[in-house]
This record gives sequence, C-alpha cells and structure tokens, in this order.
Amino acid sequence: MIIKPFSEQLRQQILNPLDAYIAKNPGPYFAAFDADGTLWNSDVGENFFQYQIDLQSLPALHGIDPWDHYLSLKKTHPPDAYLWLAQICAGYPLSTVQSWAQETLQRFPPEILIPQKQLIAELLKRNFEIFIISASTHWAVEAAAGLVDLPATAALGVKTTVINSIISDKQDGFITWREGKRHALLEKTQGRAPLFCSGNSSGDLHLLEAASLVRLAVQTQTADSPHVTLYNDEQKLLSIAKERGWLTHHFF
Repeated sequence: MIIKPFSEQLRQQILNPLDAYIAKNPGPYFAAFDADGTLWNSDVGENFFQYQIDLQSLPALHGIDPWDHYLSLKKTHPPDAYLWLAQICAGYPLSTVQSWAQETLQRFPPEILIPQKQLIAELLKRNFEIFIISASTHWAVEAAAGLVDLPATAALGVKTTVINSIISDKQDGFITWREGKRHALLEKTQGRAPLFCSGNSSGDLHLLEAASLVRLAVQTQTADSPHVTLYNDEQKLLSIAKERGWLTHHFF
C-alpha cells in the first residue's frame, strides 16, 4: 500500500502553532512519538522477540512455548508481559543484546512512515528534543531510533538494570505502557510538558494528553485489517481525538 503524505493543511496545523510558541518562548522544547504504528508500520519489540526465539539459546525460553507464554501474560496483565520480554535478556552482555537488536532490523526491516520522519526533521530544525516512547523492549526501540534520524538516547522503552555491562532481570524505571509513557517522558523533561505528541492507539492516550499544544493521532489499520485488535484500538483513539479536536491522519 502507498503511504499517504501529510496534506499541506495538516502540516501547517502542526507547525504553525509550534512556530508561534517558539517565537515568544525560550526553550527547551520537547516532542514525543509512540513507536510501533506511529513511526513505522511494524512491532519492533515483537520482531526482536522472534529473533531471540530463533537464536534457540536463551535459557528463559527453554521448555516453554515462548509466544504462548508471552500472549498469556499480556492477556492477564500487559505490564508483566512487556517486562518479561526485557527480562529474558538477563545474563547477557548489553553489547550482545544491542547487536541482536541491530540484526533484528536487518532481518525484519520496519516500514517507515515517511511523513513522520519528515516531521521529525522539521522539529529538529526547530531545536526540539524528541523522544520515542514504547512499551516494546528498550533495546529494540533504541536500535530503531536511527531509522528516523534520532539518537539511541531518544528511546524510552521497557528495560531492566545493567550491572557491570551485564543485563539483569530487575526492572529499571517505568513500564512504558499507557500512563507509564507519560511518567517516563515527564521524568526525562523534568516535568515540562512536551509541545507535541503523536500516537496511534488508545494505549497512547495518556501520552497525547501530556502535550500542551499539538496532538496528532494517526492510524495505519483499515477496516479489513487482519489485526482486528489494533484496528479497534486505533479507532478508539481516533474517536477521542475527533471529540477533543485533535489532529488526525490515516497513512493508508
């Protein structure tokens, strides 16, 4: 399918309020994007998980059906599932896990939503500090940040502590899911609200609510999508966005 670009009207609806604010207020300026379904039409965290399964070496995956275990946790309590995806890296050097994340991008290259990448370029020109916030495993999002010309330090995902360069199973920071996305973002900005936020699903509602000026709800799923749950989640956010007068855009 062809990715629909932002109309000139939408582009101006995003940038004009930001430019007006910048003209009257000193920085710093912050913006934040969800990752999967917002910057690329793929789930980099689950792709990373599949890569790890294919390695057939992670002790945490021995003797279980990895996908069944993950989906069972996700159905019961999603934060447990997202944390577990980070915990299965325990015992490995950080550099090894980071190399796996880079290799995952080669094996499962995400489809970049180019209008968002172009918007990021516009924000960078205006000296914005930009964050990518996802419930996916931090190291997967960190690796993918470069696909939209952002540094690894822009990524905020679910992770565990690193002790002497070795990953542990102890939670590090917020579980960046739902309200956890907002908490993690505001911790990074020292409590200053971002001027702009963008997301694609109902799980991004708290993130978009954190924005003080411009909010953009995007959609990638169509009514005939095989990903019914994601389609419904996107429709929930779309409905809220329309009620509140937020900006929206459907990529396909």
